[in-house]
Amino acid sequence: MAEGGDKLKLLVIILNFNSYRDTINLYRLINDFLAFRKSILIVDNNSNKIDQELLKKEIPSKNLIINKKNKGYGSGNNIGLKKAVNESYDYALILNPDIRLEEKTILELLKELEKDSELVAVGPRICFRNQPELIYSDGGLVNASLGFRSSHLNYKKNVKDKSLLKKTIDYINGSCLMVRISSLKNIGMFLDTFFLYYEETEWCLRAKQLGYKIKVNTNVIAYHSTSNKNGLYHFYMTRNRLLIAKRFNKYFWRTTKIVLMGLIKESKNVILSKKQRSPFLIKKFKGFISGIFSKIERYEGVFTLSKEQQ
Repeated sequence: MAEGGDKLKLLVIILNFNSYRDTINLYRLINDFLAFRKSILIVDNNSNKIDQELLKKEIPSKNLIINKKNKGYGSGNNIGLKKAVNESYDYALILNPDIRLEEKTILELLKELEKDSELVAVGPRICFRNQPELIYSDGGLVNASLGFRSSHLNYKKNVKDKSLLKKTIDYINGSCLMVRISSLKNIGMFLDTFFLYYEETEWCLRAKQLGYKIKVNTNVIAYHSTSNKNGLYHFYMTRNRLLIAKRFNKYFWRTTKIVLMGLIKESKNVILSKKQRSPFLIKKFKGFISGIFSKIERYEGVFTLSKEQQ
């Protein structure tokens, strides 16, 4: 990479939905970074009118796109990725509004992609903003044979813990993800079918099936604010486990059985224990039914599993 990254073009994509404070603060933070050539694009996914007006007031019109409809994470970020393709950017950095990171973190991610042409996506270690010594994700793992159950590597472990695991990851957390734009020609964009959750998981699995590499650089850190898991979270996390199995035509009925048995067990616990409640159980059942009947484009190749995924 040239000194200062002046010969590279990076598009920073921030997807906003009713998070104007975080989005504006992140925009200002990155706008002050001078060590690399970049543009910033805010894509608003049809937030409330107050959010939209405040964004229009603080963000230059050339850096802001306001969607008339919220079509989810994949569709919103694809708007930025298509801009990156059409305007010949080298890389795109996808960020959630709550992410905070230093300039050197972005530089190190750029260096990773510059030195390895087979690497198509890279991310940093992600830690909690309110507990910066605790890891949120060193990359994601997927166990397809257990119903496409996903988990974060080293979740809630201390950064100084000497027993931190090092494994081949299956995906990079979508809250801070840098991608090589030229790779999109072969890999494609995010699928918007998922709407929320599993989009980056599916994209990274698709990339790996095509022989590309992904990586998390644990020497640099971004910080993430977690939120309470509401009904939408439980609906889409349940639904999309079935959809990703359907997408890759692998273990769909096993996934269906595993998810259903988990819901039945949870229901029994609620019935047998008058004190125990499960406020999102109905949402999970609705997600399960939606996952059974929803359609998704099937992956055209043969999905092969690594030993860790089996």
